[in-house]
Order: sequence, then C-alpha cells, then structure tokens
Amino acid sequence: MLEKVVQMQAVSPLIRRRRLGHELRQLREAAGLIADQLSRQVGQSRSKLSRVETAERVPNVADVGALLTALGVDGQYSTALVTKGFQVRPGVEQPFDPRIVVADLRSAGGTVRLAGVYGPTNGMTAHSSSNRSVFQRRLLAYLANHRSPRLCVAGDLNVVEPDHEPRLASFEAHDYAFYTGLLDLGLVDAYGAVHPTGVEHSWHSERYGSQRLDHLLIATGLAADLREFRYDHEPRTRELSDHAAAIAVLTLTPPSTGAAR
Repeated sequence: MLEKVVQMQAVSPLIRRRRLGHELRQLREAAGLIADQLSRQVGQSRSKLSRVETAERVPNVADVGALLTALGVDGQYSTALVTKGFQVRPGVEQPFDPRIVVADLRSAGGTVRLAGVYGPTNGMTAHSSSNRSVFQRRLLAYLANHRSPRLCVAGDLNVVEPDHEPRLASFEAHDYAFYTGLLDLGLVDAYGAVHPTGVEHSWHSERYGSQRLDHLLIATGLAADLREFRYDHEPRTRELSDHAAAIAVLTLTPPSTGAAR
C-alpha cells in the first residue's frame, strides 16, 4: 500500500491532467454528447471544455464537479459489499461509478460474480432523467463486457419492471429499457421467479406511490439454486431506512466439470 501511495504521489501534474481529460472525454462520448452539447449544459465555453479534455488547461474543482454531474457521475454516493464465508476476489475491472461495486465471491459451491448497485434517484426532472439514462446505458454496457455464468446484480436500482403495479407515470421509457436490458443479458428477476403472481413493494410514499425499487437479478445458471426471495420490511417500519431489505437464499452447487466459473 505504501508503495502504491508513493507511486501515485510521483505522478506529474501533467499526467494527472491527461488522465482526467481522457476520463472526461470517455464519459462524454459514452453519454452520446458532443462537446458543444456538454458545454452548453454546464455553462462553459466549447474551447474551455476542449482544453480540459486535452490537458491544456488546469480545471478547478467546481468545473470538474459540474461536468461529472452533467454526465451522471455525482460522486456523492457509493456502494459497499460486506461478505462472510466467501473468498473475495475484486479482480474484476472496477466500474465507472462508485455507486457500483463488483467482486467475485468464491466458496465450496463455486464462484459467483456479485454486482452491487445503487441507481440514481428518480428526481422527476429532465436533468435527473438524463443522468439516469446515461448511468443505465453505461451499466448495461459494463455488465455485457463482464458477463459471468453466475452473475448476480443486486441493490436499489431505482427502477420498476414494465408491468409494475400500480402503473407509475414518473418512470420513463429508458427506465423500463434498462430493466428489460438486464433480462436481455440472461438475468432472471429473483422476486418474479419465486413469486410469479406476487405484488409487493420495497419503498412506499403517499405522494409518489408504492414502488418495487430493490431487486436481485441472477443468471439463469443460478435459477435452480434459488430457494427464497423476500422483502423484510422491519428496517423500513423501524425507520432504519426508507427501503425494505431484500433477502435471497441460494444453495450453491459447484458447476459441472468443465463449466465456466
């Protein structure tokens, strides 16, 4: 760790600016924005943004923060992964946002790749919609590039399924496309698998309606190992959180000889 810190301190300011500029350009292109569009969103000139991306200008913290916010990376939230009884291998390329954490969990039953996600909140504004859409597209692309036969995606995704009851006008086409995009990756909604006709919600609001925002989606290869999925509402009713806890039980069996792990 000390060696790593020393190496980081030895990196020149120019190299750090180049890295920052490269990351900002990648984020902008992933969001489908040209420089003119992004500069208008943040109230900066096109030439100023270009000089930041090419490391010709030293940006201040406020400017970088405005750019990250416009690109859907707010930096205010992060997701933690706490395990017991597993060997944790965080060797997977870490994702683009601290709202996502990914690790391979190894046990006698084989290896499971777990992605913990806290999706951006639905603020019901054009800016919130844009941020969510960028995050959702980038997460789908990341998961597609790091697919695993035993992938699990869990957390407060801040979206509902297309046939959610009740129907909620606050969610948009890209929110539903994100959910179905996860299914298109070969994932199964654990709640739906265990309760195919069930209607339950993990978050409640008199103003915005009851919503099932918290999900576990598992690879089809794990579906046979799923024994239970339920929502524990005690954390919410005791006001420890405004969400219910999602609890899943899987009995992991080692993959057959020669299968991918």
